[in-house]
Amino acid sequence: MNMKKYFFITAGLLFLSFSQLFAQKRKQSVRISDFDINAYAGFTFGNYSRFILNADADYFIQDNLAANAGFQIWGGTANLTVGAKYYLDPSWYLRARALFLGEVDFSAGTGYRIPLDDRLTLNLATDYYFDAGSLGLVGGVSFRF
Repeated sequence: MNMKKYFFITAGLLFLSFSQLFAQKRKQSVRISDFDINAYAGFTFGNYSRFILNADADYFIQDNLAANAGFQIWGGTANLTVGAKYYLDPSWYLRARALFLGEVDFSAGTGYRIPLDDRLTLNLATDYYFDAGSLGLVGGVSFRF
């Protein structure tokens, strides 16, 4: 395994570990169920300007911490993603994801949720892709089961 892949896997695991510690101190709940299904579309700007399509699912480990896995098409290249979301409050969250398969990269960013009804939310998010040196801006919807 090359050093870049080792770094991204290690960074992702560290993020999950630290998020778990901080999540134990929070009392505010953002969870109505254990699963969210998300769909996003957007663009990256910077060294690689590309179109992004993303579909993923969140599994809530705790009220404000969710593990995330999904599929992303980034500039025509298919990727698998694994990561986590840490909710600062019911609207704002931090997220980090590792991309692998087609591209190998690590992204970290923040997002904002706007409730449309009890189970449907509009999501706006931004991510920085470290290896590509690009900033991604996406919007989409989430459905809570």
